[in-house]
Amino acid sequence: MKVLIVAQGSLASRYGGGQIYVLNLVREMVRQNVELFILSTTLNKVGKISQSKINMDGVDVTEFHLKYTNKKDPERQVRDVLQKVRPDIIHANSLKEVITQVCQDENIPCIVTAHHGGIVCPQGALLNPLDEICSIRATHNDCLPCVLRNIRGGNYFYKFYRYLPLSTRLTLGRVIAKLPFIYFITPWFSVSLSIQQKKIEWENICKNATILIAPSEAMKVAMIRNGADPEKVRVVRHGIPLLKRESVPDNYNNRPVRFIYLGRINRVKGLHILLNAFSRLKGQAEITIIGGAVTHEEIRYQKMLKKNYNQLNIIWTGNLSHDKISEQIIKGDVMVHPALFLEVYGLTIAESISAGRPVIATRCGGPEMQIQDGVNGYLVQPNNTTALTERMQYLVDHPEEIIRLAENIQQPISIEQHVQELFGIYQSLIKTTV
Repeated sequence: MKVLIVAQGSLASRYGGGQIYVLNLVREMVRQNVELFILSTTLNKVGKISQSKINMDGVDVTEFHLKYTNKKDPERQVRDVLQKVRPDIIHANSLKEVITQVCQDENIPCIVTAHHGGIVCPQGALLNPLDEICSIRATHNDCLPCVLRNIRGGNYFYKFYRYLPLSTRLTLGRVIAKLPFIYFITPWFSVSLSIQQKKIEWENICKNATILIAPSEAMKVAMIRNGADPEKVRVVRHGIPLLKRESVPDNYNNRPVRFIYLGRINRVKGLHILLNAFSRLKGQAEITIIGGAVTHEEIRYQKMLKKNYNQLNIIWTGNLSHDKISEQIIKGDVMVHPALFLEVYGLTIAESISAGRPVIATRCGGPEMQIQDGVNGYLVQPNNTTALTERMQYLVDHPEEIIRLAENIQQPISIEQHVQELFGIYQSLIKTTV
């Protein structure tokens, strides 16, 4: 079986969970001697396809790099790669619309994995203007305030823009797209066109993909709600390389309870809610924030958080290597996952559970697939500072509860198990296509 994995950016990129997932997937497939090729995408870099060898645990894997400036450019490059590789199946984790279209034309089975709500959501996070997880189908009128909210000055512009007919908004968007970029004007007047393009993109993915993989039931519901054929959607939980499990130290009389946050420094991750809750705690507690800010918005968000919460018992580590992250998880007692948006799965939750550490998480989709409330962790409603404070305070006051929760933890799905489940899907699709 010859497999082509499509990745976002270089395989070495570890910005988000999707990139880490692909890296884990590739490593395990290499370990299982799969004939494997990687196709990675690089936006805003004009050039021809380049090719390189990546040494993955002693095995050289061929990676093709697509270089393009917009989504219309890479189709020819993708077809060229397929002519060289001639894969039996393609697993698309990026560039999904183009890949599924080419696979449909070439009669190659293609599975698409959803790594975030942006696959169906024009705003990107399935988060409405009230900071609630979206529970409705994407439409132009409903998505308009959400998308504009992410653009500077967009909330004010919305009061005027919403009264324009959709046809007028789309026409303005097409005109603006042909002009040089103008601050405020270009982002504002491009909104309706971008919503339209996202809806068309998702419709094409639904039509052309052979199988759509949702890592959680919540993501499956969102995909079907937005038009996916229920027969095409499969729930396949992510697997991880299991961490070494260690018991939680019980010397709480001599030290604070150690909370951990692991993830991007991004508003939708709810870090401001967590730090607000943490600042209210009474008693001995500290929190370690593991992760970095990459985009301009994230950097501004991090500066605001550090200014507002400059306590000595808040430790910022920045980005760490995977080995260092594992060490930090083991040093901690409880991981907190305060996401506001629909979390498709939550690899960091799986890693914490694997290391034997309970998790307090919001009911945001993925956590419910991994945490049993009151058994191996706690679940609270998103964007609820009071509920989160109460759970954290209870553990500070009753640290023996941490040990009880940890003792109830069962190992999460391993990357080996996950790959075996994928192989079953791959093989069934290949047999059907032949």
